[in-house]
Amino acid sequence: MALVRFRRIAAFGNHTNGVVTQATLGPHRAAVHVARGGPLYRASAQARGAPPRATPSSRARRGTSRPAPRPEPPAMHDSSADALLRALNRAYKRRPVLGIVLGAILALALVEGLALGAGVAATVLFGSLALVAVVIVGRREVEHYSEAVEYVLDDHVTHAYRRLVAGFNRLRAAGPVWHLGRRTADGGRRRRRRLIVPQLALPPRVRCNIRVPALRAGRQTLYFFPDRLLVYEPQMAWGVAYRDLKVKAGDVRDVAELGIGSADGANGFLALASDSGLSALFRCADAKSANEVAAALEALA
Repeated sequence: MALVRFRRIAAFGNHTNGVVTQATLGPHRAAVHVARGGPLYRASAQARGAPPRATPSSRARRGTSRPAPRPEPPAMHDSSADALLRALNRAYKRRPVLGIVLGAILALALVEGLALGAGVAATVLFGSLALVAVVIVGRREVEHYSEAVEYVLDDHVTHAYRRLVAGFNRLRAAGPVWHLGRRTADGGRRRRRRLIVPQLALPPRVRCNIRVPALRAGRQTLYFFPDRLLVYEPQMAWGVAYRDLKVKAGDVRDVAELGIGSADGANGFLALASDSGLSALFRCADAKSANEVAAALEALA
């Protein structure tokens, strides 16, 4: 079973030791090279919506039948983690206006057609085609305004990140996982808990050459990218560097101050916190897999 899958997104790209070293993901593109010394951020210098440039040597001459010119990958310039986070927030907060407007126009046309006495068959046909058009336009709009992020990992980071994904897979395969919220009103001896489904996923409106471990924590969703942890809330996204992440894991029977008991045979726990406001506590069936996830997160710091 593959622990990490580095997918090739588009026509451009090559692989070195199983890791994508270049991939053209679209006009809104960022690249993150994560090495032992820390991440290096790059961003596309190509203007949004600008057509890709063709290489001079591959341009077809007039009157000759040559293959279409292959566009060059967009030029990249130095960027930063904050700039990438701002771009992710812009994509996250943008609403699919075009699909909504098109849906409203087609709905009005459908009502007008019924008022003018359109037949049932014609109305059903028009409604079906309108629904398909709205779905296609909405998806295209979301895809266009999504941020494309390409990760390139050196051997050391690749090994550490594969450890994280392997531990995460064992955590979710071992049994149920719960997010533990605030303490209940009965003296604070228990915590409210919610069953969650750990998965390899991506945040909304983000395209990437890898899928990352994701955990739901109440109104937040935690995405464990190779360079840092991204916390998505209903209104915004923010990040926590792994060096600033406080991780604790083990057997709940050995940590009485957590106040979560040891019922149901689920004795493992994983606690994540940061000075920037992150505080998430999870309970799982296997303490060993929780310890593996914690050790892998510390190795990424």
